[in-house]
Amino acid sequence: MKKIFLILSSILGLNCLAQFPIIEEFNSFNGSNQWITCCGAGLQNYGGAENYATFNIGNTPYTNSSNITITSPVSSYTTCLTNITVTFPLAGRIENGFDFMRFQRWNGASWVTVASYTGIQNSTYSYSLPNTTTRFRFLLQTDNTVNTYNFGTSVYYYDIARFTISCSSVLPIELVSFESKNQSCGENVVTWKTASEVYNNYVELERSFDAINFETIKRINSTEDSYELKNYTYKDETKSNGYIYFRLKQVDLDGTINYSNISSLYSNCGEKSIIKTTNLLGQEVTENFDGCRIIFYSDGSVEKKVN
Repeated sequence: MKKIFLILSSILGLNCLAQFPIIEEFNSFNGSNQWITCCGAGLQNYGGAENYATFNIGNTPYTNSSNITITSPVSSYTTCLTNITVTFPLAGRIENGFDFMRFQRWNGASWVTVASYTGIQNSTYSYSLPNTTTRFRFLLQTDNTVNTYNFGTSVYYYDIARFTISCSSVLPIELVSFESKNQSCGENVVTWKTASEVYNNYVELERSFDAINFETIKRINSTEDSYELKNYTYKDETKSNGYIYFRLKQVDLDGTINYSNISSLYSNCGEKSIIKTTNLLGQEVTENFDGCRIIFYSDGSVEKKVN
């Protein structure tokens, strides 16, 4: 997924990766990106790095009285919050007013024509389509008029250099709030609220005492997509004297990892205690380590000592 862990980003901050845009340069019709060509359509390369999906192969003109197709694989774009945008450059010429190319989308039951083209074309087209669209097709419909075809002078063809699918917003989780509060020693409460959960695999609540090294203290697996408001509460019973830091780690179904901003609280359980001791490289060592060591205390203070 392409996808975004949205935390009202300008307010709470986020670190996210997205899969969009998807760009098909027709360099391969293999695997999951397989586009199917039929009845005269195929690939053309003019010596450059990219192939073209084309209705004209080499010096062979497309045939009359035919339906020639270039069809995309089946994909799902329901993780997009709103419509998807498809963009493609179209170049070439077909018999003006006699032959027509249709750009179509599959609506789950039938092919719906989005746009039609004829004559000379040399433009890039862009269309906003429902995110329920699962497939695309270019259909060249030719009549029985004889093509006047002389290679180099009146070449009849349409080339499509690439096909791009963009998504305005992918939303595995829409996080409305994320907070932590200390109520008493050993009673720290972490709460968060989501407005929607889509394409989410699981969420882990992580805790740290130095805001650098985090450990997982709670994992919540996703059971189904949700568009309803959800509230979560976790009671952390850590007895500490100092700052405790929390954050959420969200993992998409495709393995993409996103983190929320850090929420912190101050816990007062009496005298400070040593949380950990490290060397200058950040590696944990014992208190008897021979050399310079850095000591992290439960109240958030740091001390450097040398044996």
